[in-house]
Amino acid sequence: MTRKTKRKSRQLKQTIYIVCEGTNTERIYFEAIGQQPDVFEKYDITVYPSEEDQRKASKKEGESIKTDAVNLVKRAKEEINNNYNEVWAVFDKDGYTKHEKAFSDAQKHGIKLAFSSIAFEHWILLHYEQNRTAFPKSQNVIDYLAEKCYYTGYSKKADISIYPRLKERTETAIENAAWLGREMEKNRAACDDKIYELNPYTTVDDLVRKLLGFNPVTYGYITETLRINDISITVNDVQRHCGITLRVSIFNHRNISYSVNNLCDWGGDKEAYEIDRIRVAARIPC
Repeated sequence: MTRKTKRKSRQLKQTIYIVCEGTNTERIYFEAIGQQPDVFEKYDITVYPSEEDQRKASKKEGESIKTDAVNLVKRAKEEINNNYNEVWAVFDKDGYTKHEKAFSDAQKHGIKLAFSSIAFEHWILLHYEQNRTAFPKSQNVIDYLAEKCYYTGYSKKADISIYPRLKERTETAIENAAWLGREMEKNRAACDDKIYELNPYTTVDDLVRKLLGFNPVTYGYITETLRINDISITVNDVQRHCGITLRVSIFNHRNISYSVNNLCDWGGDKEAYEIDRIRVAARIPC
Protein backbone atom coordinates (compact mmCIF):
# COMPACT_ATOMS: atom_id res chain seq x y z
CA MET A 1 0.00 0.00 0.00
CA THR A 2 1.40 3.38 -0.97
CA ARG A 3 1.51 6.08 1.64
CA LYS A 4 0.45 9.57 0.70
CA THR A 5 2.59 12.34 2.12
CA LYS A 6 1.38 15.86 2.52
CA ARG A 7 3.52 18.36 0.68
CA LYS A 8 3.85 21.89 1.81
CA SER A 9 2.55 24.24 -0.86
CA ARG A 10 5.25 26.65 -1.90
CA GLN A 11 4.38 30.23 -2.61
CA LEU A 12 6.03 31.53 -5.77
CA LYS A 13 8.48 34.33 -5.21
CA GLN A 14 7.73 37.77 -6.55
CA THR A 15 10.29 38.63 -9.23
CA ILE A 16 11.96 42.06 -9.18
CA TYR A 17 14.45 43.45 -11.68
CA ILE A 18 16.61 46.35 -10.45
CA VAL A 19 18.86 48.37 -12.77
CA CYS A 20 21.46 50.47 -10.97
CA GLU A 21 23.57 53.47 -11.85
CA GLY A 22 27.28 52.75 -11.63
CA THR A 23 28.73 49.30 -11.18
CA ASN A 24 29.59 49.23 -7.46
CA THR A 25 27.83 51.01 -4.61
CA GLU A 26 24.14 50.74 -5.50
CA ARG A 27 24.47 47.34 -7.17
CA ILE A 28 26.29 45.77 -4.23
CA TYR A 29 23.91 47.44 -1.75
CA PHE A 30 20.78 45.94 -3.32
CA GLU A 31 22.46 42.57 -3.94
CA ALA A 32 23.22 42.43 -0.21
CA ILE A 33 19.60 43.24 0.67
CA GLY A 34 18.43 40.55 -1.75
CA GLN A 35 20.60 37.98 0.06
CA GLN A 36 18.96 38.59 3.45
CA PRO A 37 17.10 35.37 4.41
CA ASP A 38 13.67 37.04 4.82
CA VAL A 39 14.05 38.89 1.52
CA PHE A 40 15.44 35.88 -0.38
CA GLU A 41 12.51 33.77 0.80
CA LYS A 42 9.99 36.26 -0.59
CA TYR A 43 11.64 37.80 -3.65
CA ASP A 44 13.66 36.64 -6.63
CA ILE A 45 15.80 39.72 -7.27
CA THR A 46 17.97 40.37 -10.32
CA VAL A 47 20.33 43.35 -10.10
CA TYR A 48 21.90 44.90 -13.22
CA PRO A 49 24.74 45.33 -14.06
CA SER A 50 25.95 42.22 -12.25
CA GLU A 51 29.64 41.25 -12.19
CA GLU A 52 28.86 38.80 -14.98
CA ASP A 53 27.27 41.58 -17.07
CA GLN A 54 30.43 43.64 -16.60
CA ARG A 55 32.72 40.75 -17.58
CA LYS A 56 30.73 40.08 -20.76
CA ALA A 57 30.81 43.74 -21.74
CA SER A 58 34.57 43.97 -21.16
CA LYS A 59 35.16 41.10 -23.61
CA LYS A 60 33.29 42.84 -26.43
CA GLU A 61 35.37 45.41 -28.22
CA GLY A 62 33.81 48.87 -28.30
CA GLU A 63 31.03 47.94 -25.87
CA SER A 64 30.54 49.35 -22.41
CA ILE A 65 27.75 49.30 -19.85
CA LYS A 66 25.88 52.61 -19.93
CA THR A 67 24.31 53.37 -16.58
CA ASP A 68 23.17 56.96 -16.99
CA ALA A 69 19.49 57.60 -16.16
CA VAL A 70 18.09 57.43 -19.72
CA ASN A 71 20.00 54.26 -20.61
CA LEU A 72 19.04 52.62 -17.32
CA VAL A 73 15.37 53.24 -18.02
CA LYS A 74 15.90 51.92 -21.55
CA ARG A 75 17.46 48.75 -20.13
CA ALA A 76 14.63 48.42 -17.60
CA LYS A 77 12.09 48.81 -20.42
CA GLU A 78 13.69 45.85 -22.24
CA GLU A 79 13.00 43.66 -19.20
CA ILE A 80 9.33 44.64 -18.79
CA ASN A 81 8.15 41.75 -20.97
CA ASN A 82 10.36 39.16 -19.26
CA ASN A 83 7.68 38.27 -16.71
CA TYR A 84 9.07 40.36 -13.84
CA ASN A 85 6.46 41.47 -11.33
CA GLU A 86 8.22 44.80 -10.88
CA VAL A 87 11.05 46.63 -12.61
CA TRP A 88 12.98 49.39 -10.81
CA ALA A 89 15.64 51.89 -11.89
CA VAL A 90 18.03 53.28 -9.26
CA PHE A 91 19.92 56.46 -10.11
CA ASP A 92 20.77 59.94 -8.85
CA LYS A 93 21.13 63.43 -10.28
CA ASP A 94 24.83 63.97 -9.62
CA GLY A 95 26.17 65.77 -12.72
CA TYR A 96 23.44 64.49 -15.07
CA THR A 97 20.95 66.64 -17.02
CA LYS A 98 18.44 64.41 -18.85
CA HIS A 99 16.25 63.37 -15.95
CA GLU A 100 13.04 64.74 -17.43
CA LYS A 101 13.27 62.19 -20.26
CA ALA A 102 14.23 59.39 -17.88
CA PHE A 103 11.26 60.12 -15.59
CA SER A 104 8.87 60.47 -18.53
CA ASP A 105 9.98 57.17 -20.12
CA ALA A 106 9.78 55.36 -16.79
CA GLN A 107 6.23 56.55 -16.13
CA LYS A 108 5.16 55.64 -19.66
CA HIS A 109 6.38 52.04 -19.30
CA GLY A 110 5.46 51.36 -15.67
CA ILE A 111 9.03 51.40 -14.34
CA LYS A 112 9.38 52.34 -10.68
CA LEU A 113 12.15 54.74 -9.68
CA ALA A 114 14.42 54.86 -6.63
CA PHE A 115 15.87 58.32 -7.20
CA SER A 116 18.27 60.42 -5.13
CA SER A 117 19.16 64.07 -5.39
CA ILE A 118 21.80 65.07 -5.40
CA ALA A 119 23.37 61.66 -4.79
CA PHE A 120 22.72 58.15 -3.45
CA GLU A 121 25.01 59.15 -0.59
CA HIS A 122 22.25 61.40 0.81
CA TRP A 123 20.25 58.22 1.41
CA ILE A 124 23.27 56.90 3.35
CA LEU A 125 23.44 60.15 5.35
CA LEU A 126 19.78 59.76 6.37
CA HIS A 127 20.80 56.61 8.27
CA TYR A 128 22.54 58.95 10.73
CA GLU A 129 20.62 62.23 10.85
CA GLN A 130 17.83 64.38 9.47
CA ASN A 131 19.55 66.57 6.91
CA ARG A 132 18.12 68.83 4.18
CA THR A 133 21.40 70.41 3.05
CA ALA A 134 21.55 70.93 -0.73
CA PHE A 135 24.97 69.37 -1.29
CA PRO A 136 26.43 70.36 -4.72
CA LYS A 137 27.68 66.84 -5.58
CA SER A 138 28.19 63.36 -4.16
CA GLN A 139 31.75 64.03 -2.95
CA ASN A 140 30.43 66.78 -0.66
CA VAL A 141 28.12 64.26 1.02
CA ILE A 142 30.98 61.74 1.31
CA ASP A 143 33.20 64.41 2.91
CA TYR A 144 30.41 65.29 5.36
CA LEU A 145 29.94 61.61 6.31
CA ALA A 146 33.66 61.41 7.10
CA GLU A 147 33.77 64.77 8.88
CA LYS A 148 30.95 63.70 11.22
CA CYS A 149 32.63 60.30 11.70
CA TYR A 150 29.43 58.61 10.49
CA TYR A 151 31.03 56.62 7.69
CA THR A 152 34.78 56.94 7.18
CA GLY A 153 36.61 55.28 4.31
CA TYR A 154 33.58 55.43 2.01
CA SER A 155 34.24 55.48 -1.74
CA LYS A 156 31.90 55.30 -4.73
CA LYS A 157 34.44 53.17 -6.60
CA ALA A 158 35.13 50.71 -3.79
CA ASP A 159 34.01 47.15 -4.45
CA ILE A 160 32.66 46.67 -0.91
CA SER A 161 29.23 46.06 0.60
CA ILE A 162 27.92 48.99 2.61
CA TYR A 163 24.65 47.33 3.67
CA PRO A 164 26.04 45.35 6.65
CA ARG A 165 27.30 48.59 8.14
CA LEU A 166 23.96 50.36 7.59
CA LYS A 167 21.58 47.49 8.28
CA GLU A 168 20.72 48.32 11.91
CA ARG A 169 20.04 51.95 10.96
CA THR A 170 17.66 51.17 8.07
CA GLU A 171 14.47 52.01 9.98
CA THR A 172 15.98 55.36 11.01
CA ALA A 173 16.83 56.10 7.35
CA ILE A 174 13.25 55.30 6.28
CA GLU A 175 11.86 57.61 8.96
CA ASN A 176 14.30 60.37 8.03
CA ALA A 177 13.45 60.00 4.33
CA ALA A 178 9.77 60.49 5.23
CA TRP A 179 10.75 63.57 7.24
CA LEU A 180 12.75 64.93 4.28
CA GLY A 181 9.81 64.37 1.92
CA ARG A 182 7.56 66.35 4.29
CA GLU A 183 10.13 69.13 4.61
CA MET A 184 10.42 69.46 0.83
CA GLU A 185 6.67 69.50 0.08
CA LYS A 186 6.51 73.24 -0.67
CA ASN A 187 9.57 73.01 -2.92
CA ARG A 188 8.00 70.04 -4.69
CA ALA A 189 4.79 71.97 -5.36
CA ALA A 190 6.79 74.96 -6.60
CA CYS A 191 8.57 72.86 -9.23
CA ASP A 192 5.37 71.19 -10.49
CA ASP A 193 6.10 67.86 -8.78
CA LYS A 194 9.32 67.40 -10.77
CA ILE A 195 11.31 65.78 -7.99
CA TYR A 196 14.44 65.63 -10.15
CA GLU A 197 14.63 69.42 -9.73
CA LEU A 198 14.77 69.15 -5.93
CA ASN A 199 17.88 69.00 -3.76
CA PRO A 200 17.88 67.13 -1.48
CA TYR A 201 15.30 64.41 -2.16
CA THR A 202 15.16 60.63 -2.24
CA THR A 203 12.72 57.84 -3.04
CA VAL A 204 15.21 55.03 -2.39
CA ASP A 205 13.24 54.32 0.78
CA ASP A 206 10.30 53.17 -1.38
CA LEU A 207 12.33 50.27 -2.79
CA VAL A 208 14.05 49.46 0.51
CA ARG A 209 10.70 49.40 2.36
CA LYS A 210 9.29 47.12 -0.34
CA LEU A 211 12.12 44.60 -0.05
CA LEU A 212 12.53 44.62 3.73
CA GLY A 213 8.82 44.82 4.59
CA PHE A 214 8.86 48.10 6.53
CA ASN A 215 5.62 50.06 6.95
CA PRO A 216 5.30 53.56 5.45
CA VAL A 217 5.99 56.49 7.78
CA THR A 218 3.98 59.72 7.68
CA TYR A 219 5.20 63.02 9.11
CA GLY A 220 3.01 65.93 10.06
CA TYR A 221 3.04 69.11 12.10
CA ILE A 222 1.22 69.59 15.38
CA THR A 223 -2.47 70.54 14.85
CA GLU A 224 -2.23 69.35 11.23
CA THR A 225 -4.68 66.60 10.29
CA LEU A 226 -3.23 63.72 8.27
CA ARG A 227 -5.39 61.30 6.29
CA ILE A 228 -3.98 57.76 6.21
CA ASN A 229 -6.29 55.48 4.24
CA ASP A 230 -9.64 55.76 6.08
CA ILE A 231 -8.19 57.25 9.24
CA SER A 232 -7.61 60.94 10.07
CA ILE A 233 -4.99 61.63 12.76
CA THR A 234 -4.36 64.96 14.47
CA VAL A 235 -1.66 65.51 17.08
CA ASN A 236 -3.29 68.27 19.12
CA ASP A 237 -0.62 68.85 21.73
CA VAL A 238 2.78 67.62 22.92
CA GLN A 239 4.01 68.08 26.47
CA ARG A 240 7.34 67.12 28.01
CA HIS A 241 7.35 66.20 31.67
CA CYS A 242 8.73 62.82 32.68
CA GLY A 243 8.66 61.71 29.10
CA ILE A 244 6.46 62.81 26.21
CA THR A 245 2.68 63.18 26.50
CA LEU A 246 0.61 63.39 23.33
CA ARG A 247 -3.00 64.37 22.80
CA VAL A 248 -4.07 62.63 19.62
CA SER A 249 -7.43 62.69 17.82
CA ILE A 250 -8.19 59.74 15.56
CA PHE A 251 -11.25 59.77 13.31
CA ASN A 252 -12.44 56.65 11.50
CA HIS A 253 -14.13 57.53 8.19
CA ARG A 254 -15.53 54.03 7.63
CA ASN A 255 -17.49 51.54 9.66
CA ILE A 256 -14.44 49.35 10.27
CA SER A 257 -12.80 48.67 13.61
CA TYR A 258 -9.06 49.21 14.11
CA SER A 259 -6.94 48.46 17.14
CA VAL A 260 -4.48 51.05 18.42
CA ASN A 261 -1.80 49.62 20.72
CA ASN A 262 0.93 50.92 23.01
CA LEU A 263 -0.09 54.59 22.92
CA CYS A 264 1.73 55.21 26.21
CA ASP A 265 5.01 53.57 25.25
CA TRP A 266 6.90 56.69 24.16
CA GLY A 267 9.47 57.36 26.85
CA GLY A 268 11.56 60.37 27.70
CA ASP A 269 14.64 59.06 25.89
CA LYS A 270 13.21 59.87 22.43
CA GLU A 271 15.25 63.04 22.00
CA ALA A 272 14.88 62.82 18.21
CA TYR A 273 11.35 64.19 18.55
CA GLU A 274 11.40 67.98 18.24
CA ILE A 275 8.98 70.08 20.24
CA ASP A 276 7.43 71.73 17.14
CA ARG A 277 6.77 68.55 15.19
CA ILE A 278 6.14 64.88 15.85
CA ARG A 279 6.22 61.60 13.97
CA VAL A 280 3.02 59.55 14.02
CA ALA A 281 3.59 55.94 13.02
CA ALA A 282 0.30 54.23 12.18
CA ARG A 283 0.32 50.48 11.71
CA ILE A 284 -3.15 49.64 10.48
CA PRO A 285 -3.91 45.98 9.68
CA CYS A 286 -5.20 45.21 6.19
